[in-house]
Amino acid sequence: MLRNKFDYQKVKYCRMSINKVKETFHIVFDELEEHEIPYLIVNQTQKYNLTIHNLRKMLGPEEESYFCWDDPNTNQSTIDVILTPIKGGSQPIKYQIKVNNR
Repeated sequence: MLRNKFDYQKVKYCRMSINKVKETFHIVFDELEEHEIPYLIVNQTQKYNLTIHNLRKMLGPEEESYFCWDDPNTNQSTIDVILTPIKGGSQPIKYQIKVNNR
């Protein structure tokens, strides 16, 4: 994510790739189109860990992570998650987050 230094509200998202050819590194920035911009997932709970199956990552309370599909041109629109109580007492809950297409 890049911010405009004169207008903090203006943001551009980009993808960076690094290629090494002999002793030279080529760093290429490509601006992402609107449908490629990652989603921000925030675990706003205090009592649950949120496991994001698509990322193979667990978020504790108040933690966050960006997410986008490897191929944004596929029409995927769900993110599989599991809510697990931190102190036990109940079973983990499997859930699918439905994402609005942009």
